[in-house]
Amino acid sequence: GNYQACAIATNDRAYCWGYGEDGQLGKATSKTIFAPSTPVTSGDSLLGPFLTFRPIQLGRTYGCGVSVAKQMYCWGRVNGDAVQASPTAVVFTPPTTVNTIATGERHHCMTTPSGLAYCTGTNDEGELGDGTVTTAASGTYPAVLPALSTWSMLAAGSLHTCGMPRYAGAGTVTPFCWGFNSSGQIGDGTTGTKLIPTAVTLPALVTELDSTSLVVGAAHSC
Repeated sequence: GNYQACAIATNDRAYCWGYGEDGQLGKATSKTIFAPSTPVTSGDSLLGPFLTFRPIQLGRTYGCGVSVAKQMYCWGRVNGDAVQASPTAVVFTPPTTVNTIATGERHHCMTTPSGLAYCTGTNDEGELGDGTVTTAASGTYPAVLPALSTWSMLAAGSLHTCGMPRYAGAGTVTPFCWGFNSSGQIGDGTTGTKLIPTAVTLPALVTELDSTSLVVGAAHSC
């Protein structure tokens, strides 16, 4: 994250360290620590219960993770909301499990096992990909448009988001990006903001990119 780090141990428990005044270390208290100590917990920081995770992603002042049971948890000052020092389960309507997550500075996204994508948080530059610049209400996840698209993974930056569609045969793996584009981070050869997923212009002689290789910085993509 901006000032914190996390890692998952071989027993699937997660450990976070660094700046923690916004609860972004997931330790039931809001304090800074200088080295990994007790795991991320949904209760008492010394006695557990300790959650078990597959992926974890960090934003500016928060973290989110997907449990082994494919339940999404978030902690810290999530997207500018009130501090929640212990991980809190994200409840979706209708109920769904989570496959992958991506966290930006003040927005985050997730995909379902079926490949549908949803984002929430700030949306000043269209980083949610729902065709608007309306910030999502706390606890709501607008669908990335077009809603019938299926995604293998997403990556979130400061004010833009990118995603890889699910593989559908040779020549189909082209990344898409949306949101703020002042530095050309959308990758379509322009600098105009994009409110919905826009195909990245691939280099000459390249017909597809590796579907697991997409990474996004604050204002650039690779």
